Amino acid sequence: GAGGVGPAGRGGAEAVGRGGGGRGGRGRAGNLAGVQMRRYRFDETGEMLEYAVFVSSKVRKDTTRVPLVIALHGRGAQPANIIGLVRDAAERAGFIVAAPMGYNTRGWYGLQDPGRPRQEREYSEKDVMNVLGFMRAEFHIDDERIYVMGTSMGGAGALHLAAKYPKLWAAVGAGAPAIQRGAVDFSAIRHMPVFLAHGDRDGAVSVEVSRSIVGKMKELGMVYEYREIPGGGHPQAREIGEGTGGFTDAFMNRVVLPLTGDYAENDHVLGHEIVHVFQYDIAATASRNRRRFN
Repeated sequence: GAGGVGPAGRGGAEAVGRGGGGRGGRGRAGNLAGVQMRRYRFDETGEMLEYAVFVSSKVRKDTTRVPLVIALHGRGAQPANIIGLVRDAAERAGFIVAAPMGYNTRGWYGLQDPGRPRQEREYSEKDVMNVLGFMRAEFHIDDERIYVMGTSMGGAGALHLAAKYPKLWAAVGAGAPAIQRGAVDFSAIRHMPVFLAHGDRDGAVSVEVSRSIVGKMKELGMVYEYREIPGGGHPQAREIGEGTGGFTDAFMNRVVLPLTGDYAENDHVLGHEIVHVFQYDIAATASRNRRRFN
């Protein structure tokens, strides 16, 4: 197996076949091309937990300083769902993307949730950190280019983990984060670039959640990019009208997203652009800011 020791808990990754079209790594192929489904024994309970991995074809065994994205799925979704959103962009950019289960599909990645047992939340966070440990043990990960992102519950989890382990991540991205006011100490990540996106007609997570976060980031003088998407739901997106594909403008530091009327397509575009936001000089900015505040 891939082995490795997670920072917040032990467990060895177990190969369950080979897939991914020779892209590297170990694990059976998922339903999406190049996405490997892996599992490992979670020592705290003895259960076998599944996670998904995508390794860009640009990454070889001898490749050094490989960027890594930890992608966190939304409530009720699966690891392959979130990894499918960013796969194509990660392939082009030469990223590795790993998506943990978070112990189960509603674990909240350690974030406080009165509706879930405390132990389950702790297990959810440990699972994320274990998978991160496996990736660092198997690949030559660039410690200055480890990112965390997620949507909805996963967006909340990404912000929580960014604040809890602020020296670990180069940047954090969150789409429609389902997070309560005051649940994350943003002063802990005042040095960290943040990408945040939210539709102003989101019926599941109010856009006021992200607006409140933006207010706090402004107050702290943080480096951030916020895209409030007119007419966007959870997580449908629109910037300049139908028929316009999404793109990231590195010079204007903005993301343009279309409204196609198709939930899955808009979800894909949002995930795709989040990865590009990471790509454009965020690593350099994070490195400079980290040295400034440390």
